Amino acid sequence: MSSSTHAFDAFDGAVERTQSLLRPLDFGIWMRLAVVALCAGGFGGLSLNIISLLALEKLAGTGITSSSGYLAILGIFLAVLLVIRCIGAVFQFVLVDGLTVGPVTLFWTFDVRARKGLRLFLFEALIGGALLGLGALFLTSYDFSLSLESIPVLFSASPLLLLSVLLLWFVMIVTIDLVVPVMIADDCGVLAGWRTVLGLGAADLRNTLAYLLTRTVLAVAADLAVIVLILIAMFFIFLIAPGIFAIPLVLLAAFLIPVPFLGFFRYYGLLVLGYFSPARDLLTPRRG
Repeated sequence: MSSSTHAFDAFDGAVERTQSLLRPLDFGIWMRLAVVALCAGGFGGLSLNIISLLALEKLAGTGITSSSGYLAILGIFLAVLLVIRCIGAVFQFVLVDGLTVGPVTLFWTFDVRARKGLRLFLFEALIGGALLGLGALFLTSYDFSLSLESIPVLFSASPLLLLSVLLLWFVMIVTIDLVVPVMIADDCGVLAGWRTVLGLGAADLRNTLAYLLTRTVLAVAADLAVIVLILIAMFFIFLIAPGIFAIPLVLLAAFLIPVPFLGFFRYYGLLVLGYFSPARDLLTPRRG
């Protein structure tokens, strides 16, 4: 067992690698990483897919009175969302390929990683459906409207729902940070990758607990930083740009601001895995 703390040792390396990836400025790399963050539903923080939440809220407030019409629109929305999330799952593997052996593109290894991405998507859907379904069982007796404002009410009405969401977040964070690169290194499926990661974690509980705690703190800090940066960008854009041009500039800023955080968290996970298992250090070729 190593005397060092992997979660701390990986921090500086992840920052340095992210800086070297994004500087000098390459707008193409920034846009490709932004597409990955958008399709995958986040950049590595606590955030869920905020676009999905906003769209659901608008859908709930459209004033559709026909249940069949509402279900039809909801079905179309969910179908599109599932397709995007499936593509995002493949992008998780393509991104690791880009960060480890390069170049950072969207479709360089897309066809090669499609099967692993589909497995990841099915794992996310099954685990997410099971955990959230379990938490939602206790909400059947409550009358609530679908909106962002109702989310705290839902969690207070069902602590099990909150626990399910947090557990789902932890599972997916570990899956993206550690299991995805293990699947690439060992050429295995999600369950085999999880068995490997659990074995590595059980063999070094101190570093495992340190990683989970540090990763949570970093996720909270990253979400707060992204929110603050987007608000600052909105303030200055609306201050200096005419109204007709401000909205697309704000959307572009919100699209690009999460990019450095995405790069950092993916490098962070790869470095942590390399400390846990040097044989699965996918960054070794680039270190040379």
